[in-house]
Amino acid sequence: MVKKNEGPSSAVTSENFFPIPVRTKISELTAYDRNARIHPEEQIRGLMKSISDYGWLIPVVVDKDGIIVSGHGRIMAAERLGRTEVPVVRAEHLTPDQIKGFRIADNRLPELGDTDLEMIKLDIDDLKIGGMSDFSGLGFSEVDLSELGAELPDDGRHYEPGPAPAPAPTPYPSARPSGPTAPPTEYRPNLAPPTASPEVKPSDIAAGAQRLETAFQKPPETATVVVCPHCGEEFQFTGK
Repeated sequence: MVKKNEGPSSAVTSENFFPIPVRTKISELTAYDRNARIHPEEQIRGLMKSISDYGWLIPVVVDKDGIIVSGHGRIMAAERLGRTEVPVVRAEHLTPDQIKGFRIADNRLPELGDTDLEMIKLDIDDLKIGGMSDFSGLGFSEVDLSELGAELPDDGRHYEPGPAPAPAPTPYPSARPSGPTAPPTEYRPNLAPPTASPEVKPSDIAAGAQRLETAFQKPPETATVVVCPHCGEEFQFTGK
């Protein structure tokens, strides 16, 4: 008996998971309380411009409970733009441990790549020829854009980059925290050249020993003679 072809298996696995994003209200999603990705103001403004210019090309990923796995920054940008809904993919086929692993990998793996700035410059040159003038949403700082031959427009319509990041703290700041976790005081060795010691003579050693011996000697005792006014007998007293 030949078994009929019943079609592909309905079980969802990592191999056959090809999701279709679903429009979902942001209010129905929950931020992950251990989100390790920090989103500075400059990045949020870049994401805002990217969403405005190109739309939602990368959906938000959530687990079966609606907790965000990937896309915290995009949601922050969407809220700043006044959006209430975002495209969402639910990774319901992953276990809680797989969700944690994917979340870490999604944040970390892009950082392992590098950028060929010469190739970026060629694309920017093409964009300039095509009439593009606002490059503030490409993820480069104003200094980098200048080096790549692109400049921010001065008409006030672009998304201005955020403030410059604060300088990195010194290893031993002047205002040190108190308590047992305070960093140790920085040790700076004295590298001044040594001074020459004066020559010591045997007579100097003998004189120093004599002074020490004299310093520890008991002071001489003096005797006092007292005559009794009644009997005329003499009495001798010693003292310091």
